[in-house]
Amino acid sequence: MFGAGKNKGDLPGVQAEYTRIPYADISVVKIPDSVSFKQALMVGDVLSTGYIGVTYRPPQPGDDIAVFGAGPVGLCAVASAKLFNPARLIAVDLEDNRLEMALKMGATHVINARNTKAAREIRGMTNGVGVQLSIDAVATPQTIDDCLACTAKGGFISMIGMSPFHVNVALLKMFYKNLTMVSGYTSLHEMSRLLKLIEFGKIDVTPLITHEVTLSNILEGYRIFGERLDNCIKVMVVPD
Repeated sequence: MFGAGKNKGDLPGVQAEYTRIPYADISVVKIPDSVSFKQALMVGDVLSTGYIGVTYRPPQPGDDIAVFGAGPVGLCAVASAKLFNPARLIAVDLEDNRLEMALKMGATHVINARNTKAAREIRGMTNGVGVQLSIDAVATPQTIDDCLACTAKGGFISMIGMSPFHVNVALLKMFYKNLTMVSGYTSLHEMSRLLKLIEFGKIDVTPLITHEVTLSNILEGYRIFGERLDNCIKVMVVPD
């Protein structure tokens, strides 16, 4: 992992004119001529993470799916889940503007968890059954509890949020509901598949790029993103 310190391989960052890529034959994919840099930009990170969050155990058409967190990763999970024709695709977040983006990405229902109990809403929406797949792109104690509460018996919980918390998990709830929980982040072996889906118009996450800055103005881009100014979701940095 580039620019993430000794615990992640001690590789330098890639905000540079040239970068040496170790094992490039298995970690780099050629962008098709018909796909723009902007279209391809998130394939190597948040889109791959969102996609793998859906496909650890691929859902069946007609399943109900809930995605907790409508940040960049969660929104990519919504866009990826839409590929599998869910009956209901429910996005949960605390910010209305991000829930509006979730609807653009394919969500059929949105819940603002600031105003209501999300798990209870989802159970009511599904006639008490719950969803077959819940995806946690936040990984807070509350969202983990909500996933355990709203996932149907025999269902699947996919944890793709990076949590700073030490979380207690209600294992008995998992046990009695026969739930399966997996966790992890981006899987680069899906990049070719995702580029093909982009190339043929099956998935498009460019609306998530809400701001653009030049490399010489990158600190302003970090400020906009860090403070979530002007409903920022993702910032694209381009050469001067």
